[in-house]
Amino acid sequence: RRSGPVQVVAPSVDRSWRLSLEVTRWQLRLLPRVLVVLTVFGLVAGVVLARVVPSPAWGTRVFADLVALVVLAGAVGVAGPRADPRGELWQALPVAPAAVFWSRLVVVLAGNLAGAAAGSGVLVVAGQPGGFGALVAAWLGPALLSAGVALLGTVWRGPWLGALAGAL
Repeated sequence: RRSGPVQVVAPSVDRSWRLSLEVTRWQLRLLPRVLVVLTVFGLVAGVVLARVVPSPAWGTRVFADLVALVVLAGAVGVAGPRADPRGELWQALPVAPAAVFWSRLVVVLAGNLAGAAAGSGVLVVAGQPGGFGALVAAWLGPALLSAGVALLGTVWRGPWLGALAGAL
């Protein structure tokens, strides 16, 4: 008995979007709550410290450095071995485990960057010189670089190397 090729039906664009949004929504539920608390605390501390240091240039640098640390902590927290409290969930979803991981990473980075942008807006309204664009430019590059290096180190060897490499 001879059988023909198996027909594979690709999911529709609408179904793909719904599945992507559903996976992302579940990633929000699985994130460690301490990560959210540390992110908010770090960004609020950055805004407060930026306003109390004697020089506005120092304030920009302090805020940019704390944003980079918050984004670094998010990247390490999402990629570490304890990042998925329900590791078996990755195997039960109709998407690749790598897609679930990237979904979680995007959720965390988007939240961190949105919070940092909000903190930048607060600083500009409070009188930080240079404007919103200059303030975002001070933290965006270093934050993404530290997150990328931290993610690489964490996936390769573990959270200790990721945090160390990202902080350097």
